[in-house]
Amino acid sequence: MTIVVKPDSYYERSYSDTETGRRYRRLVAGLGWPTGMRPGFALVLAEIYEPDYTKAGKPRHIYLLDEIESGKMEELTRLTTAMLKEHHDPVLCTDDADPLYFQSQRNPSCTPLYGRLPVRTDILTMGFVKQLVTNRGQFETLHFPEGAKIGGRLLEIQDPDLPLKDYPAVFALGCALCELEINNPGEPDDFEEEPDASGPSGRSEIGGY
Repeated sequence: MTIVVKPDSYYERSYSDTETGRRYRRLVAGLGWPTGMRPGFALVLAEIYEPDYTKAGKPRHIYLLDEIESGKMEELTRLTTAMLKEHHDPVLCTDDADPLYFQSQRNPSCTPLYGRLPVRTDILTMGFVKQLVTNRGQFETLHFPEGAKIGGRLLEIQDPDLPLKDYPAVFALGCALCELEINNPGEPDDFEEEPDASGPSGRSEIGGY
């Protein structure tokens, strides 16, 4: 996968995938720190540029571009840094108050990562993340490649009242989704082109959750 940055008239920049032909409006990364039971997890989500006019609310499809998982701090920070660099350094949403965040900053064996919490952390719970995933699954607007680890991690969650931070993969997904869903830059309505009567093309065959 090769993502190239392109200037745009309406937004600061957009991103094009040279392999799939998709054009993305925003890239956001999420990171969940390791726990005693589960490895750390990081991923990059991409929001498609064009709204889907065939669906209620004209949502934008979201695609998983990359994911990494490691229980070792040094490896986690190194792999996450490489992933961010490969995808043009998107904003990294994570718990910057987690003790492991501070430890990674001070550990000479770790690659320093600089992130922040997503917007509206007051509603960032396991139940909220599960609801976001369920809603997008009903409209088929959240897409994971076949074999993606995050899909399996979501299936492990049955109780919406579980502590979100105890599940780094779901926390990482929740951070990135929350940022994309709530911190919305808005629409250039005055310049929005009318959709083609046939609707958008190139719809992915991969369903969401």
